Amino acid sequence: MDWSTLIATITGAVIGVGATVLAERAQWRRSQDHHWMTVRREAYAGYLAALTDGSAALRRVVREHTSSAGDIGPQLHACLLPGGSWRLFHTVAMVGPADVVAKAEDAQIALQESRDALLECADLTHPPYVEARERLLAAMGLLRKAMRDDLRLPSLGTVASRPRW
Repeated sequence: MDWSTLIATITGAVIGVGATVLAERAQWRRSQDHHWMTVRREAYAGYLAALTDGSAALRRVVREHTSSAGDIGPQLHACLLPGGSWRLFHTVAMVGPADVVAKAEDAQIALQESRDALLECADLTHPPYVEARERLLAAMGLLRKAMRDDLRLPSLGTVASRPRW
C-alpha cells in the first residue's frame, strides 16, 4: 500500500477544510463589524437628532410663550421628554465606546442646563441661557467628531462643527 498518496490526500483535505473555515470566519467577522457599525450609526444619528429637537423645542416654547399663558416650567420640562434624548443616550451608552458615551453625557447635561437657564428666565438673550446654549453647541460638535471617529468617517473639518438651528 502506498502511504504517500493517502497522506497527501488527508493533508490536502485538512488544508482545504482549514482554509474554508478561516474564510468563513473572516466573512462572519466582516458581517458582524458591518452590523455593529450600522447599529452605532443609527443610534448616533437618533441621539443627535433628539438633542437637536430638544433644543429647538425649548427655543420654540420660549418664543411662543406669552406672559398671560401662565407658568412656562411644565412646557419646558415637556420639551425634553418626547424627543427621548435621555432614552437614546442609554442606547448610545450600550453600543458606543467610552469616549463617545462621555461626550454624549456632556451634551445631555448641556441640554438640561439650557432648559434650567430658561426656567430661571424665559428669555433667549438671558446670559445664562446664551452660555448654556454655547456649551451645548460645543458639546455637540465634540460629540459629532467622536462619533465620526468611531465610525471611521472622514473629518468634515469645521463645516458641521456649528449647527445653525
